[in-house]
Amino acid sequence: MLSPQFAYLEHAVANSKPFVAYRLPDELEAITLILNEESVIEVTDFDTLQHDSGFIFTPFDPDKNKSYFIKPEEIIKGDKGFRGDLFLKEMKIPSKKHQLDQNEETKNAYTQQFQEMLRFLKDDILQKIILSRTLTVKDLPKDEQIYIYHNLITQYPQAMVYWLHLPHLGIEWMGATPELLVSKKNDQFHTLALAGTKKSGESWTPKEIEEQQMVADYIKKQLLDFDPVISQTETISTGTVEHLATHFTLSKNKLNLFDIIEKIHPTPAICGLPQDKAFKIIRDVEKHQRNYYCGFLGPINLAETTATFVNLRCMELANHSVRLYVGGGLTKDSDLEREWQETERKAETLRKFIL
Repeated sequence: MLSPQFAYLEHAVANSKPFVAYRLPDELEAITLILNEESVIEVTDFDTLQHDSGFIFTPFDPDKNKSYFIKPEEIIKGDKGFRGDLFLKEMKIPSKKHQLDQNEETKNAYTQQFQEMLRFLKDDILQKIILSRTLTVKDLPKDEQIYIYHNLITQYPQAMVYWLHLPHLGIEWMGATPELLVSKKNDQFHTLALAGTKKSGESWTPKEIEEQQMVADYIKKQLLDFDPVISQTETISTGTVEHLATHFTLSKNKLNLFDIIEKIHPTPAICGLPQDKAFKIIRDVEKHQRNYYCGFLGPINLAETTATFVNLRCMELANHSVRLYVGGGLTKDSDLEREWQETERKAETLRKFIL
């Protein structure tokens, strides 16, 4: 018999009912938010939310997509220790006969966009920019989505794993993001500069170290008035890939979560430097809309937690397909083949559960 959460998710998908399900990093307990259509509120002024309770979901470009604040009717907690075989035996195993759409975001298209962005970097118009791409997997039955969510939870214990299902708005996303934006605990706020990607066991190159340092320097500058305590940079693992991370802790009185987010988001880890120029060039050069990729999401004053995350390692769900979003940071020293392979490694964190 399926757990109450998974039984509800299976029922909700089959009956087009809205929900948000998630599992926070390093937590065994998953949470499901039971919703109705009135639970989902469009939001334009984040300051009105600082004392409210709910789940936030925002796009990369607020001019292209709407932001939503979601207030649950009911919260289901539980499902500790999913790691056994019980759920696998009770859930349908995907056929894995799905097809990757090779006509979308091919390497030739990526190469053209890479070269356009590289010109801005070599001309010193930009210091850094993020180039993203998409991959679409076809012929994926909707009832297999729950299996993917289960696998993300079991395989990525250090990630924020989520499944947002708002069929009445045509918004359905899932992901396992490694990147905290801002969290709050005991009147302290925490954020981090996460950048640079390599395979586990490889050495860091000067390009990746420089790329992460740009992000750390940017956040330090933006938060200087808040007197942050800054950690040493460390390597963190997110499955088969590793990243460099620098942690920032803020304890100043009268700090507001959304004041901090406004100061740093979008960071150079998902946009570029200078931010305004990089944002415009991404709009002009990338051939796809990012939609909610590189936006942010997470619980606000919900289930005793406030924690927002950047929407990375994510996919947009449809009735019979999923669209994966991945990207990587470019500097003037970037190599095309190396950057392409980085996006392939990032895509594999999700793709291996689908193809």
